[in-house]
Amino acid sequence: MSLHRYEAFIRYLGAFEHLHWLFSQGGPRAFAHAIEVTGRTTPEQWRDALDAWQESQPFFSVRIATDSDGRPYFRQVDDAPIPMRVLDGKRGASWEAELGKELSTSVAGHRAPLLRTVLIHQPERSIFMVTAHHAISDGVSMTEALCDLVRALSGEQLDRRVELPSPDESLGVRSKLSLVRKQRRNPPGKTNFVVDYVKPFSVHGLRFDAAFTSRLRDRARAEGTTLHAALCAASMKATGMQDTIRLLSPINARKLCGMSNTSSMCIGAAIIPVDAERVLDPWSLAREIKWAHAGPGSRAGLGSLFQLISDGVASMSDVDDAMEFIEPLFAYDLAVSNIGEVPSPRSESGIRITSLWGPANLLGCIGEQLIGATTFDGCLHLLHTAYSPIPGLLGRTRAALLDLCE
Repeated sequence: MSLHRYEAFIRYLGAFEHLHWLFSQGGPRAFAHAIEVTGRTTPEQWRDALDAWQESQPFFSVRIATDSDGRPYFRQVDDAPIPMRVLDGKRGASWEAELGKELSTSVAGHRAPLLRTVLIHQPERSIFMVTAHHAISDGVSMTEALCDLVRALSGEQLDRRVELPSPDESLGVRSKLSLVRKQRRNPPGKTNFVVDYVKPFSVHGLRFDAAFTSRLRDRARAEGTTLHAALCAASMKATGMQDTIRLLSPINARKLCGMSNTSSMCIGAAIIPVDAERVLDPWSLAREIKWAHAGPGSRAGLGSLFQLISDGVASMSDVDDAMEFIEPLFAYDLAVSNIGEVPSPRSESGIRITSLWGPANLLGCIGEQLIGATTFDGCLHLLHTAYSPIPGLLGRTRAALLDLCE
């Protein structure tokens, strides 16, 4: 490798990063978050904060390149600022509609940077959205990164975060990714995946107050389960589906991998098939969902998953191969992606986050419904994303959660 390439080289992609790099070439599969920020700001202040934010994160100034063997790696690119589209908030722009537009537009892996932003600005209140390639971030790390952004907006200096290894390395996965066949850029042809994407995607948010959020968490604990499992059970009931429902539940792998919350992709996933015709009360279902997470959420379970992905990716050559691998493993009807509780950063400047929404993203399955969940400042925030949304899904989920607390 020449000196110039060596200086630009950061590291090779891990197995899951590699899989998403391939898979994302077949359609719009980026993920997104939105925050509401109060306090007096200007678009110029946001631009300065965004530049400092980009400098602080190792993977916010990269593209994905391939070496002479076709193996993808992260390559540092200088002078590639994060795009920021600015809208006048006084004109009544809908952040949900704008987020749907962003999600329906791909983030190209070969161009730096692998994220873009939208600012709906008013002097005292702004909505900020970020859309990113999944290879460089996940829901947990992006929420922390957004808190860092607001710290920079408040005038704080951001320290440079350390570059993180892939989860494969942390879990001791034996990689076979030394040689990757040259890719063919064929259009996807799997019948269980969307081919003609409806644009923009449908995005809708719902916020619960702190009193109800606390009440739901306490009731779940008393029932021997978790708020997340209760949310899964309520969402499944709200879909009205009659057949077996494949529930996807992403798993935060950072603690098990010993990794910090610097932006990177460090997640696993549990697929839980649930027979909708089984007669279970909602709390019994929630306890079963919690139990089903135990295996995939262990270090051994995550190691097995990443080894499976690593072995599979080593034989992939194109988008179709990635889709064929993903379909039986991760295809779902309903996904509940729960970031968990995010502490609210405090600042003396008066600039603060008041709501945090996400994650929003779609795998590409026909009929899929995603509910992204975050508990921010004590309040549960839900975000429903779909190509073809089930009408009223969030409203019925709310009603089911209220019933759980009766």
